[in-house]
Amino acid sequence: MGGVAHDRQLPNKLSLGRLLLSAAFVADLSSSWPFKATAALGIFVVGSLTDWLDGWIARTRQWESDLGKLLDPLADKILITAAFIALLELGYAPMWVVVAIVSREFLITGLRTLAATRGFVLGAEKAGKHKTLSQILFVLACLTDQSLQELGAQESFLSRWLQLVQPPLLWIVLCITVASGLIYLVKNRGLFLASDPVPPIPASSVKREAVNCPAFKEWEAVVKALGSGHQSLLLRKGGLGELRRGFQVQHQRFWLLPTRFHQAQDKLKPPFASWVSRDEKPTEILLEYVAEVKEATFLTDWDHVEALDPFHIWATETVREKFFCGPVPGVHCLFVRVFRADPPVRIPWHASYEGCRSWTEVPASWERSRLIPVLTEEEFRQLLERISGLVRV
Repeated sequence: MGGVAHDRQLPNKLSLGRLLLSAAFVADLSSSWPFKATAALGIFVVGSLTDWLDGWIARTRQWESDLGKLLDPLADKILITAAFIALLELGYAPMWVVVAIVSREFLITGLRTLAATRGFVLGAEKAGKHKTLSQILFVLACLTDQSLQELGAQESFLSRWLQLVQPPLLWIVLCITVASGLIYLVKNRGLFLASDPVPPIPASSVKREAVNCPAFKEWEAVVKALGSGHQSLLLRKGGLGELRRGFQVQHQRFWLLPTRFHQAQDKLKPPFASWVSRDEKPTEILLEYVAEVKEATFLTDWDHVEALDPFHIWATETVREKFFCGPVPGVHCLFVRVFRADPPVRIPWHASYEGCRSWTEVPASWERSRLIPVLTEEEFRQLLERISGLVRV
């Protein structure tokens, strides 16, 4: 087990190594020895390879961690920023272009920080990957040209060709950088409509008596899927009664209140259509499961939402309707750990449980029940890593 835990830190170690390489890159180009550009080229190549390698390892082996989510983009931005500032000094890029490129990195980092403070995780976009690739190619072209000059090969065909492609390549880098930043802002504009999550409820504030407790209204079939371990996530856009303010993560722990409002067989995947009850409106409700939010993310990229298809029972068209409903495409995704209440609690049906609102209160407390996890700690951790990897590529 120790060896496995040690290996799981490999992506983080590569990111830390890239930070050290960034420091070595700056120190080298700040020196006066005659082959500093050649050495800087080698350092930058190694740093770029670690960028690809740590991402590949984290995705393929599902070794992503909270530390890695911080270190990886931070190390990338420091290395790229250092490289473009060096190119400014070497005369390969004008100041206004470097400022535009660096500013884009600061703006996107700020947006991600804002999202994190509000409980959301913003994944990378494909345009951002193209941006990074174009920047790396431009830096490599410039450092290679500078290295050739140090080695006395400034009249070689390669050197002349690199000098020829550098100006148009710089414009390509600038255009992709600006465009990717705008795409990122537009795609994540739903962040500004999303509300702040409510912090965890202190244990000392929970009353032991039977009082009204929060409940999350969800289709009866979906509650069954959550309670049987078939899914551990909730997708919510917000009901008609929530459109103005939008859906809010109001509670960290809550009952799962099964409803039949809007539930239909064709809205679920065929294997689960039979889970839809055909009974009349119940006179009482059985509260069997309690959910606890572990992570909350507002997804604005349909590819990310579509990648979650194996992890829930909704039909694809049902999820698509949720995503594209309203003026801003997107959907809230709550990763929840589900517990079975032993014994369960029966409550009478009340009219307040109807309507298009996600949250309500029920006259029942889970404090009187033993909460048994539907999935073990290890099963849930592995599942959360798999799901998180799909929406944070």
